[in-house]
Amino acid sequence: MKLGVFPFKKDALIPHYATEESACFDITIPVSDSLVYVEIPPGEVVKFGTGLKLDIPKGYQLKMYPRSSTGIKKDLELANTIGVIDSDYVDELIIALRNVGDTSYFVYSGSTLVQAELQKVIQCEFVALEEAPKQKTSRNGGIGSTDA
Repeated sequence: MKLGVFPFKKDALIPHYATEESACFDITIPVSDSLVYVEIPPGEVVKFGTGLKLDIPKGYQLKMYPRSSTGIKKDLELANTIGVIDSDYVDELIIALRNVGDTSYFVYSGSTLVQAELQKVIQCEFVALEEAPKQKTSRNGGIGSTDA
């Protein structure tokens, strides 16, 4: 499978897999031509352009997630929790990060805080039901209902 990548900013880097067995590829954040870093104060969201435009194949989507160290060690999360990029989106790939910690975090040019994967899209046909669905298993309830 090929994913077309157009780096249109000078500091933009082609995404890469960290290891041969990586499930997701890393996306590097180029802060800007003149800045070395950008501050994200506690509770704030900052958007970063990646300098990349992607040619996502028809029938596929790109899903972006924070790298494990981004949330655990840096107190950052994706502002939209999971980024879903449709195949018909061809503008710049943007990463919006929220600082959920209690101190400022500095994102340096060249930081790799986000990872992504290409996934096949399965669209469904919606069918109106005449009555509510019946219980299929012994499940009783929703959130936390299957805990022992």
